[in-house]
Amino acid sequence: LKIIMPHLANTECCVQAGGCVGVWPIRLSQFFDVVYTFEPEPVNYECLIHNTDGIENIRSYETALGKDRTARVHMQVPEKLTGNCGAYQVIEGGGIETTCIDDLNISPSLIYLDIEGSEYDALMGAAETIRRSKPVIGMEDKGWHSRYNNGASPVEYLKAEFNYRILCKPFASDIILVPAEK
Repeated sequence: LKIIMPHLANTECCVQAGGCVGVWPIRLSQFFDVVYTFEPEPVNYECLIHNTDGIENIRSYETALGKDRTARVHMQVPEKLTGNCGAYQVIEGGGIETTCIDDLNISPSLIYLDIEGSEYDALMGAAETIRRSKPVIGMEDKGWHSRYNNGASPVEYLKAEFNYRILCKPFASDIILVPAEK
């Protein structure tokens, strides 16, 4: 957050996905007027709701982010990560709804995604929001996007489609991008 804050246009709202049990939404709620968080895995969502109870500026959604609001998915942890509640991956087909960031009709100054390789689809569903708001975008990047969309890279998508540049890689698996003009 120390790296991100100086690059934000404002602190009115942010979008965070991979809400898991609420750690990141709670932290972000200390800096933003409104935090929109998404967690499609039912048990994680129940924990998120419990852990954020009473924090009025967090808006929680039990849905997956994607490029298409009509898609239905289910959540699955890879066998090698069994027991890691933050490792659920989106798998096509199932009863969990997807939504698009664009459907929120907001202007976030930050979009932060930790959705186990599904970042590309979430960014496609945020194209209008990104063009309009030019938010700072952070995401976990462990290369897991190679499982989806023929391996399309969310970082390359942001660079090519929206003229974003890499600001930094604050952790081994995280990356922060900003519009090239910033």
